[in-house]
Amino acid sequence: MLTNLKFVSVKKVYILIVACFLLSLFSKLSSQTLVNTEKFEFLNDKKYSLGAELTYDGSFGNSDVHELSSSLFFGYKFKKKNLLRLMGGLVFLSEEKEEIQNDGYLQLRYNYIISPIFRTFHFYQIQHNITILLERRDLLGSGIRITVFPKDSTLVKMYVGIGAMYETEKLLPDMIGPDDKVNSYLFRMANYFSFRYDITPRIKLLDIVYYQPAFNDFTDYRLLNEFSMVFSFTEKFLFQFSFSYRRDSKPPSTLEKEDWNIFSGIIVNL
Repeated sequence: MLTNLKFVSVKKVYILIVACFLLSLFSKLSSQTLVNTEKFEFLNDKKYSLGAELTYDGSFGNSDVHELSSSLFFGYKFKKKNLLRLMGGLVFLSEEKEEIQNDGYLQLRYNYIISPIFRTFHFYQIQHNITILLERRDLLGSGIRITVFPKDSTLVKMYVGIGAMYETEKLLPDMIGPDDKVNSYLFRMANYFSFRYDITPRIKLLDIVYYQPAFNDFTDYRLLNEFSMVFSFTEKFLFQFSFSYRRDSKPPSTLEKEDWNIFSGIIVNL
C-alpha cells in the first residue's frame, strides 16, 4: 500500500514538472524594475552556500528569439549572528542571431541575527536594464526582518521586512520622452513579505512581495509579486516554475506600467 502511494506521489510530481515546463514554453518573458533576491535565502540558509540559477525561453519559426537568464549567489554565516551574501545576475536576449539586450545586477547583502524573531538587513545593489531604459541604478538600504512564524516551524515560514533605501537612477536619454527626467535621486521604503510552504519534503511553494513607495510621494511606488513552485530532485539540484507581476506606478512615458512574467529554470546548490 505504501509503495503504491509513493509511486502515485512521484508520478504527480513529474506531471506537475512537465506541465510547468510546457506552460513556460508558451509564455512571453519580460522584465521591469525590481530584482528578487530574497528567494535565495529561502532555498539555502547554511553556514556556507554557493549556487546558480539558470532560466531559458525561446521561440522558433517566424521569429527566432532566445532569452537566457543566469544568477549566482554566495553566502557565508560567521560567528552565528552574521550572514553575508553576494548575488549577481545576467540576462542575454538575442533575436535573429543578433544580441539585442544585455542586462545585469549585483547585490551585496548583510544580515545581523538579533534573535530567532528579529534580524537586520543591509544591502547595496547596482543594476543595468535596457528593457526599462535603465542605464544605471544604485540602491543603498537597511531595515529589520520579523519572523511571523517560529523559526523551528517545519512546514511554514513567513517573514516581514520593513526598511528604507536611497536610490539614484540614470535613464537612457535617447530612449525616454522629452518630459522624463534622465537623473533622479530619492528615498524609498524597502518593504517585503515572504512566505514558504513545504507541501512535501521535495515540493515547496514560495511567494515574495516587494513594495517600495517613495517617501515624498506614496503614489510613486514599485511592486513585485513573485510566486514560485520549487521541486527538489536532490538536495543540490532543484527545478522551479515561477510567475511574477511587476508594477511601476510612474515609469518613463515610453514604457507600460505593468509587467507579467512566466518562466522556469534550474537551481543548483554547490
